[in-house]
Amino acid sequence: MKKITIYLFAVLILGSMQSCLELGQTYTMVAPGTWRGLLDLRDQATLPPHPEHTDTDTEFDFSKTPTGVLPFNFEVTYPEPDSMQFFLINGAERIPIPSYTYEHNISGETGLLHLNFPIYDTHIKAKVEAGVMEGHWFVDYKKNYSVPFKAYLGQPFRFTDVPEKPLADVTGKWAMVFSEETEDEYPAIGEFLQDGTDLEGNISTETGDYRFASGNVSGDEWFLSSFNGAQAYLYEGKIIDKDRILGAFYSGNHFRTTWSADRDPDATLRSPESLTSAVTDQPVHWQATTIDGQPLDFQKPPYTGKIKILEIMGSWCPNCHDEARFLREWKENSPELPIEIVSLAFERYEDRIKSLEVLRTFVSQMNIDWPVVYGGPIQSAKESELVQFIDGIRAYPTLIVFDRENKIRYVHTGFYGPATSEYEDFKRDFDGLVKRLSEEG
Repeated sequence: MKKITIYLFAVLILGSMQSCLELGQTYTMVAPGTWRGLLDLRDQATLPPHPEHTDTDTEFDFSKTPTGVLPFNFEVTYPEPDSMQFFLINGAERIPIPSYTYEHNISGETGLLHLNFPIYDTHIKAKVEAGVMEGHWFVDYKKNYSVPFKAYLGQPFRFTDVPEKPLADVTGKWAMVFSEETEDEYPAIGEFLQDGTDLEGNISTETGDYRFASGNVSGDEWFLSSFNGAQAYLYEGKIIDKDRILGAFYSGNHFRTTWSADRDPDATLRSPESLTSAVTDQPVHWQATTIDGQPLDFQKPPYTGKIKILEIMGSWCPNCHDEARFLREWKENSPELPIEIVSLAFERYEDRIKSLEVLRTFVSQMNIDWPVVYGGPIQSAKESELVQFIDGIRAYPTLIVFDRENKIRYVHTGFYGPATSEYEDFKRDFDGLVKRLSEEG
């Protein structure tokens, strides 16, 4: 216990030096600066036991993340003296946390912080005392789902503060296989960039990418993690040699599997345009009602004679957020094109009122200026009459482009976002496709 107390005192001193908290600066709630959060994914009901931090026979090394614990970084700033901003940091990505509440206790020495992710229906609830937070990350749409959470001020590193010299430089493209030799086996591509012992990367599957991740390489150990409020992804690997890595993948505390990776600059996956097909070559008469109760008909204004872009998505899906941002920016940069965009959402909830509430929050936070249609709960999406013109929904998002005559000309499954090398190619190809269709008549 004495060692723990000494460490916490050291954290506070270190935090005042390493964070952006300047000497003499005051704050009213959470200390500003860079924090390092930890999500403990070691669900003892499903995973092998690991030595605990408080094991009397082990001197806990606070400079290194234990196996099965997902580290992430976040920043606290004060744009106004009585107002905070929080940003999640995953490599090059900074995600603003949309809302928070903070309550002081009676003595004023500790506080209760709620970090809210309303679109994803998750939140972090933690007690805060000086440079330490402790609480849980709650996933509210899952029954009794919570993950222990801790955070420390002034720790800008990800997995380890004292890394060893890396066994190899893993920069490049890697062919990966998850859940190998099981019925759940699936291929993926890893793209990694190593700078000394720092690592950034992304993993893409045939239904989309796992988005921005960052970590470390230390000796023969390889680590990446990503937390965005919706997904808690942890990758642990062992470098066998410069061309092969073996590892484990955690998604929250409910799922774990193994993976292997082999360096392959020519690695490819099946084309996103080949996974889902239209079931008709005739014009589609598509009608729906928006979340605001407005009728929508592709055969009536403002859709008559225009190219229609239909995005099948869900507010709960981070890849869908990436695609919505792309569509918004592309639309703003293409005001001369005769296009209309519609989003068709399938949600996690059986409750229609709750689903509409979440979708309106999504529209507001994403600054979407096109109609959104609620298609129903995700469990019934495949049977929905609103998607009977394709042979199934294999991934969220799925993008369909209709020409001026309402014929399907393009179906794209999943989305490779800004964390991938495919993103710029997709933007160029999509823009070219729509421009060609607009010139047809």
